[in-house]
Amino acid sequence: MTIPTVTSLKPSWQTVPEPFVVPPDEVHVWRADLDVAPAALLRLRKTLSADEQARAERFYSTVERARYTAGRGILRALLARYLGTPVGDLRFCCNAHGKPALVPGSGPEGLRFNLGKGETNFRGGSHIPAAG
Repeated sequence: MTIPTVTSLKPSWQTVPEPFVVPPDEVHVWRADLDVAPAALLRLRKTLSADEQARAERFYSTVERARYTAGRGILRALLARYLGTPVGDLRFCCNAHGKPALVPGSGPEGLRFNLGKGETNFRGGSHIPAAG
């Protein structure tokens, strides 16, 4: 049996889908650079809730503070676009397993997403099951 080498496998990152919808048989995975320009960081910070901004301020390192802010801001922007809602209307909580979730009643039932952070990368995924 021949096993392909990892170098022969290339990820196929696509452009943003239009419309911004996750079909029932798909999971969307995103990646983004967390080291963003100061102007972009300021715009992302303005989208965070007061709790998220307070948490960002508790980071000792300015680099980690900026990366947390960028990651949460990017997550908000993506979810808002999927849901067709203003970024500031999103309210987060943690589920029973400590994973981020939207406050019950503030998004579609069954919406699942996660945020993983490498040192300089955002990795996120989302799945919205079909209604019914």
